[in-house]
Amino acid sequence: MVVSSSSRRFTAVTLCALFVLVAFEIQGGEAATVPKVGQPYALALQILPPKLPADGNEYSAVVVSLLDPSGRPSFPTSYVTVYLTSSQQNVATVDQSLVISPGSNYGVANLTTTITTGSTVITAASPGLQSASSVSTTVTPSGFPSSLKVFVAPSTVPARPGSQGVVIVELLDKNNLPTKPTSDITIQLTTSEPRVANLTDSTLTLQAGNLEVQGGFLTTFRPGQAVVTASAPGLGTGRATVNVKGPAPTNLKVYAQPAKIPVSTSGKLTIVLTDSTGNPARAQSDITVLLSSSNTSLAKVKSTLTIPGGSMYAITTVNSTAVNGNAIIYAASTNLVTGSVSIRSYFPSLTPTRLKLELAPPVVLADNTVYSSIMVSLEDSGGAPALAAVDTTVRLTASNTQVGTVPASVVIVHSTNFKVIPFDATFFSGSTGITAQGLDSSLTIDTVQQATYGPVPTKVVLTALFGTSGRGGTLPADGKLYNALEVSLVDASGSPAVAPEDLPIQLLSTASGVVSVDTAATIPAGSTAIITGVQTSTLSGRANLTAFAQGLTISGLQVLTVVPAPSALAAWVSPSTTLYSSVALSPLLFVQLQDSAGNPARAQSPISATVTSSNGAEVQTPIALTFPQGTDHISVRVELKHNGSTVLTVTSSGLTSANARIDARSPTLAIAITANPPTIFSNASSIVKLTLMAEGAPLPGATVAWNSSLGRVEPNATLTSTSGLASITFKPSQSGLAKIFAIISHPSLGTYTMKVSVTINPAPNRAPPTLLQLILSYLIYVIPVVAAIIGLVVFRTIRRRRSKAREELEAGFQTLS
Repeated sequence: MVVSSSSRRFTAVTLCALFVLVAFEIQGGEAATVPKVGQPYALALQILPPKLPADGNEYSAVVVSLLDPSGRPSFPTSYVTVYLTSSQQNVATVDQSLVISPGSNYGVANLTTTITTGSTVITAASPGLQSASSVSTTVTPSGFPSSLKVFVAPSTVPARPGSQGVVIVELLDKNNLPTKPTSDITIQLTTSEPRVANLTDSTLTLQAGNLEVQGGFLTTFRPGQAVVTASAPGLGTGRATVNVKGPAPTNLKVYAQPAKIPVSTSGKLTIVLTDSTGNPARAQSDITVLLSSSNTSLAKVKSTLTIPGGSMYAITTVNSTAVNGNAIIYAASTNLVTGSVSIRSYFPSLTPTRLKLELAPPVVLADNTVYSSIMVSLEDSGGAPALAAVDTTVRLTASNTQVGTVPASVVIVHSTNFKVIPFDATFFSGSTGITAQGLDSSLTIDTVQQATYGPVPTKVVLTALFGTSGRGGTLPADGKLYNALEVSLVDASGSPAVAPEDLPIQLLSTASGVVSVDTAATIPAGSTAIITGVQTSTLSGRANLTAFAQGLTISGLQVLTVVPAPSALAAWVSPSTTLYSSVALSPLLFVQLQDSAGNPARAQSPISATVTSSNGAEVQTPIALTFPQGTDHISVRVELKHNGSTVLTVTSSGLTSANARIDARSPTLAIAITANPPTIFSNASSIVKLTLMAEGAPLPGATVAWNSSLGRVEPNATLTSTSGLASITFKPSQSGLAKIFAIISHPSLGTYTMKVSVTINPAPNRAPPTLLQLILSYLIYVIPVVAAIIGLVVFRTIRRRRSKAREELEAGFQTLS
């Protein structure tokens, strides 16, 4: 068999192709897929700031950039889609994807935190590129509301109807420092024991920018404790206890007025509650008292009586019969010691000679209340009850009107035996002598001592209704006034005491430049406490506050003011190494407010910052920044003016400054333009070619607009091919030096202009034609004419011959016929 040379060539080529294919398969094809230096090869991922607030908000914090095989920044020539995932979506979620546009070195995606602190791994992937991962950590930032703090003032109140106080709810951050919300917060208030302390407000609204909000509570006559709880979504609950102090009733006391009663009349029966020491005590709830008489034939009472809750006594009547003698009235109730009183009934006398004062009870509460506790009656010389023959006026005086007063006089109506006298108690505890005398000396004068009972103030106490300690607290050094200083009165046992009259208090601060207070305040009569203001300055420090009141032990507390977080700045640039071009995205500068521990801290009020550059040729500064209230970080694009390196410095008054570096390089670009041939005659043309290489690789898709100075180009607009080539044909219009311009535009590079020159020579002159040239030149005209004439002659000859043949054939047919 003979194999031709062409067959042998085909076989050799086929074997070489198979060899190359096998070698490629063995090596896995990697060598063919690794891009050149400068082309996108891998992804880089940064999350800035590295620590974000765990507050459920969205942050543009995920920056994905492109790198070439050498780790330098690169840009794509087409759109690149990057897919993102989060490993712990209970900590933070991320946008599913982002797109890096041609000419951009990076793209930014949003990361949404939850209220759960922790860490999550964010991964970026894109087909054909190496993936990248980074860890995002979420924390509770300083200055961010973390929990509620509740204060009640007074925290201890006496058990009496109508007592009231305030509930103050304050926001604390994770460091237990006071902070302010950036938006209104709705707070729910509850009380564990409404019968002890009932709230006037079940809902409070803490407005944005305020440190605290106030509500109120009311106490009753019921001693005990009530826990006030404040709650709001996403915040730790706060609690404070209201203590209502008062003696619990243990005994029943019974008083009859008058103790000597005329027969067939009615008298006054008072049943009083007392504690174990014999002092009056209020009923914590309605108390049913069972009444009985030892001798109903002489004295009768109704069977039951109710002492209302909050009262210390109840009054009823005792009715005497027509029989004189002695009887005992009993009062009994569950869990109380039974009380009793003896009554003696008399046939009344008609000749009164003296006045008789009786107290029921002899001790009342010093609570600014009118008590029907005093009775004046008429007796004869033997001490038996006597009836007034006429209306009898009795003059009354009180020896100590600070304790209580009585009316100037009362009238015992004729034919009656007694008159009840109101006693108007004040807030002073003590006793006063009550004297009764007639208008003339016919009636003997009588005097009794009416006592009042209540806690006596011995000390003035200061309590901070802010911060974390009741005897001292912390406030922000922000120059604001906080109405949160309690001035209260206590007795020797530390129980709340009532001011018997308006009580002036003098307040003093040892460091008024840090914290100042009103120098004078007044606790109104009948009150146990007041709330006054504390004025901070913008200076941090400590101040000792002291309260003075005449005759009372002084008290003090320490107030600490702190500059609210933040205390420092932190800065990052992403991408920190970037490409500079007229169309490339400028890098992002991230600036964060941080506390002393490096955690994000929110601005309590707008904060201004300034960015300066060490290289003014690359970045034009200063750049003014503003952190809005409630934010912990901001980002801004840094416009580059040139390639190179610079260090950005961020400063703000009162905060530690921060630095971040930018390294910017221009993309490697190679553009070549040639004309072939470079010299032509004016009647010829030239082919102009342009080659475009970016980062060492052909750059397709660039728009090239062409024009020339001496002639025209065809076409006048082209696109570079996949090999980075574009070409046109130049046709001159005259001789001379022509300049062909190529204006190149690409979204990755911007616009560049290139030119190439073509020399145009005049077309050469032709020599006169020779005779032979003339003959030959005319032949092109003669030959067609001669050919036409010959064709016509041939055509006419053929027609004549055909006509003659037809005539001969017809003649033959005629001869035969």
